[in-house]
Amino acid sequence: MSRRLKAVSLIEVILAVTVLGLALSLLVGLIPSASLSSRMARSRTLAGNLAQDVLESIDTSNAVAVLGGPLDPITREDIEFRRRIERDPLPPPSTAVRLRVVVSWKHGKTEREVFREMVVSDIRR
Repeated sequence: MSRRLKAVSLIEVILAVTVLGLALSLLVGLIPSASLSSRMARSRTLAGNLAQDVLESIDTSNAVAVLGGPLDPITREDIEFRRRIERDPLPPPSTAVRLRVVVSWKHGKTEREVFREMVVSDIRR
């Protein structure tokens, strides 16, 4: 019974290290884009929550009387969010009004925005 020892040549080792190095450098290159995506998702979530907070703070018994317009800017996690309420009456014979809260912010040089809306009706009893 003969045993053959299998050796790894220097060229195989160099090739394996090169392939491993390339793979690792590609993975490291993905880290900044993943971080950017994470920050963008966080900003969008904060903006959505701010818009929802404004909608929830509106007194639904008198929501038809809400006037549209800008609200005071608010800063969360070093991002300045601008908020506004848009009021759109629905066509007659409806007495309903669509209230839309738009929250916008700057992400780099790009202006981003998120909105939440609800439809309220003026029902007289």
